[in-house]
Amino acid sequence: MKLYRIFLAIGGKATPTDNNNMWVRNLYEPLVESGHDVYLLNIDEYAQQNGLGYMSVDAKERLSNDLPKIFNRENAIKPFDIFFSYFHTAQIIPAVLKEIKKKVFTINY
Repeated sequence: MKLYRIFLAIGGKATPTDNNNMWVRNLYEPLVESGHDVYLLNIDEYAQQNGLGYMSVDAKERLSNDLPKIFNRENAIKPFDIFFSYFHTAQIIPAVLKEIKKKVFTINY
């Protein structure tokens, strides 16, 4: 099996009140256990650390500005093979993903 360097941008919550990190457990952990090199940007933790409300307009704007910077910084350290995210238009400006797609194979589930 080929192993990949993956940038994984997901929230852990299945619902706004869920704090059990279901998506991290279901996606991140199996990828790491399979031997992939995974950089995790947990967007729920990101919003909380930056004092932003869950799924707020402010969170969308800040993430849309910061995500390319975070991706470029980490990609310069060690290039990614795949960018994998779980976003919709309430969370990020779609043009951000189009820019990342120019640099690496991108999957937005």
